[in-house]
Amino acid sequence: MNREREFTLEIAASDDIEQKHYLESLDKAIPRVAPRLLGVLNEEVGSRHSELIKSYLELPEAVRMQVVGHPYFIYWWLKLVDRVKSGQSEQIAAWLADFGRFLVIPLLKNGTWGKQSIVLHVVHNEVRFPGIRHHISLGETQETELLATLEGEALVLTGKFSEYRIPVADLLCAEGDSQHPMLKSRKRSRSGFEIDATDPWVGNLFAAFNSRPPLEGYGSYDFESMDDFSTEYMEHFEYSFELLKEVWPDLWKEATRYVKLIVPYKSSWSSTFTDSVFMGAVFMSQTLKPFADRMYTAEHFLHEASHLRLTIIMGSDRLFTEKAEQGLYTSPFRRDPRPLRGIFHGAFVFARIAEFCARGYRVSKEIAYLQRLEKVLIQLDGALQVLNEHATFTDRGQRLMGEMSEIVLRYREEYRFSTAPQVS
Repeated sequence: MNREREFTLEIAASDDIEQKHYLESLDKAIPRVAPRLLGVLNEEVGSRHSELIKSYLELPEAVRMQVVGHPYFIYWWLKLVDRVKSGQSEQIAAWLADFGRFLVIPLLKNGTWGKQSIVLHVVHNEVRFPGIRHHISLGETQETELLATLEGEALVLTGKFSEYRIPVADLLCAEGDSQHPMLKSRKRSRSGFEIDATDPWVGNLFAAFNSRPPLEGYGSYDFESMDDFSTEYMEHFEYSFELLKEVWPDLWKEATRYVKLIVPYKSSWSSTFTDSVFMGAVFMSQTLKPFADRMYTAEHFLHEASHLRLTIIMGSDRLFTEKAEQGLYTSPFRRDPRPLRGIFHGAFVFARIAEFCARGYRVSKEIAYLQRLEKVLIQLDGALQVLNEHATFTDRGQRLMGEMSEIVLRYREEYRFSTAPQVS
């Protein structure tokens, strides 16, 4: 066994080919799907959206990648595609109107607004844009839709009953809280992550989860947005981010490219999760450990960021196939049986957690890292046994399996851990 070899565990390079391909596929899908979308709209609305799509395509490529890489865009796009597939013309028109939400800020920053008007939906008396510190709060209003235009240095929002003017400089203010009475600030970490659970689309996602049948071994879904995310919680996050940055700089750099949004939430049983309809978002709660627990908050964050990375990888290389389709398997990570893909995801994530714990111990000499590492290795070993029994691997998948197996062997030997499962 090569004790000097660094474990890479598919850490993304700065020129991340898989992520680039994923974002480019979203970017190219817009003009490809556009004719079908515009075909269900009346001439006036269709013309307006045609201009919006043209404005989007004229943005610099790097800006377009930022647009399509935001979790809210991915959520919007997947829901739009579902409506197109089902032929729901009225719902297509209503949902397509939210495209403007993603263009206002890029057009303002890029100086390419032009003369077009952009329809914006008003939800809960607010207008929100992804990726910036502030959103617009209208106060009590009957407006449900506004038409946005640019007049000089002001964004003008015109509704049926009122007109609002927001200085562009205030809206784009990146540092501190704007003093404009209609602008409300959202939390943003020093590392650049948006931290927010109050967007209506997050509420829609939680409502969809909560309408599902109870999950075997866990109970009913009870996800609730954490609207009271405090400055103290923010500092706990920052403290954990500094830890991750210190002990594993390359993984930290990858996470900053993959995670755009952190959604704090509450649940009686769910600790953290990601969801493919919100790619780029990490959902975190205090169900298992408080945010004040630095080691576990760092672990939970890297856990979910790693799910995002593996999902992108498996979009270009499936990594394994089942030898015989069995359906569900006993998981060492969860109470409910899981598909083999879930077992592989768990193994990948826990291999990274094991490496994080080993690095954390080398830096701090805190025994908590070794205690956690021993438990993680038992679960990881159990997952690798299931995978080796039931899966056939691609070349890349085989290399990754070899690396994960070596992690178990090296750290068990180095720290003289037991191989027997522990009773918690």
